[in-house]
Amino acid sequence: MRLFDTHCHFENADVAEISAIVERARAAGVERMMAVGGSALLNESAVAAAKSQHDLGVICALGYDRDQVSVERPVLPMPSEDAGYRIAAYGEIGLDYYYDFDIWQYGTGQVDGIEGEVDVNIAIIK
Repeated sequence: MRLFDTHCHFENADVAEISAIVERARAAGVERMMAVGGSALLNESAVAAAKSQHDLGVICALGYDRDQVSVERPVLPMPSEDAGYRIAAYGEIGLDYYYDFDIWQYGTGQVDGIEGEVDVNIAIIK
């Protein structure tokens, strides 16, 4: 079986730590890894992992998590073909998050007027 870790973070890891993590994953049978962003710091870490470990099968996916929409964000890089690393995906760039939650609650249980258990997503929007 070929293994591909499609979602890993290397937050605050230096090149030596990234290398050690990738070596442990390879020893466990993981052939490829996708370093995932989500904030400016996570995007930088994902690019650093992809650059330093490209030859060992590390690529990256960059973007901004929904909670990053209201903060200043740098433009995501668009590397050239010969940059020495690969960005496989861009996502969660905030275009679908135009509102501000006051409360976001998940739960399972009973709701008056509905038979049986239900999954409940409650969002109070400002």
